[in-house]
Amino acid sequence: MAGDFLNLLKQTCIFMLAGQMILHFVPASQYEKYVKLMLGLMVLSQIAVPILSFGKEDKIAWFQQQVAVYEQELESLSRQMGELAWQEGEIDSQALLLETEKKLGDTLESENLSLVSVSAHEGKLTLVLKEKNAAIRIDSVDTIQIEKEDGGQTQEGQEDAEGMEKRKEDLTKLLAEKLSLDPSAVEVTFES
Repeated sequence: MAGDFLNLLKQTCIFMLAGQMILHFVPASQYEKYVKLMLGLMVLSQIAVPILSFGKEDKIAWFQQQVAVYEQELESLSRQMGELAWQEGEIDSQALLLETEKKLGDTLESENLSLVSVSAHEGKLTLVLKEKNAAIRIDSVDTIQIEKEDGGQTQEGQEDAEGMEKRKEDLTKLLAEKLSLDPSAVEVTFES
């Protein structure tokens, strides 16, 4: 403690001597009062900082350092928990559905789709989608018709398989992008 005080005294004396030298090299005497003011403030701050921190032992910096360490540990644990949840398939399905609906709401709305269910298994996210405007009507035992509610157009039989696969691929890419996932980690299926 006494050594710290002597060290502070030495630094202040050296600074004051250097300040007096600077005063002799000031080009015009009109600037002398400003230089003296500046040097005085610097000497005061040089003395005040150690005195004000005396007893505190720089607790603010220590506290900020501890908070930064805590935040890093919390982020690391959160990342590890997220990875474990995806690997083990232990994500709460309802929370996953709500979060996915929140992220994909506008995109699904523009595609005229609704999200039926979401599941995560072995690192793959499976989205089950449903057309919003499709209505299934059974006329007889042998005939099933799918009608579009908005236009009333009727389609009989199965849709073009290639067109359906292309649409699934496009939707998979689009939805994976919105979820910030790799398209290979997302699977899109339609509710039958």
